[in-house]
Amino acid sequence: MTTEPNIALHEARHALAAGVALVALGIDRATYDSVQCSLWVSPGRKPDVDDHIGEFFLLPGVLREDIHAGAIQLAALGPLAALPNVLKRVMKGGPDLFVKGGMSDSDCENAGDWTGPPTTQALVVRAVQHMENRIGVGGVARLSKLVRGLVVEDLPDLPPLTLFAPYREAEAALTHARLELRKALG
Repeated sequence: MTTEPNIALHEARHALAAGVALVALGIDRATYDSVQCSLWVSPGRKPDVDDHIGEFFLLPGVLREDIHAGAIQLAALGPLAALPNVLKRVMKGGPDLFVKGGMSDSDCENAGDWTGPPTTQALVVRAVQHMENRIGVGGVARLSKLVRGLVVEDLPDLPPLTLFAPYREAEAALTHARLELRKALG
């Protein structure tokens, strides 16, 4: 759970990162299209008193347990997309990186559980940046507005992850990030 003023964008970045993570972990398109998520934000009524809170959760549903766990761990890094020079910073790591990226305690815990290569973490975060760049400032604003307006209780089913991160967009962003990483590593 996260508390910050720009909570909708923070939670949207988790959703984008979850999509990229699932592609990076190798799930097929049919499985991806069946994945559901829970995402909500609740703005405080009085900014000095009430917190702005939100949460993103990827439902296990059709996912194998190891894939689900890996996707949650990688999706936790989504908010780091707000940082510049993210490929190098995530590869280098360090405890202050999570704080600078505005990650919540649960985000830090989930991200800290990742046992795979740091290159995968860096690729996921950089791919989120590519997705944001592709849709532009207006698209990011619309995505944040969608997240703010989403009332999960009013929906007949939980929303599909594809509502926030279509498979082809996640796949293209990951490919772009991989090419960039190859260039950076020489």
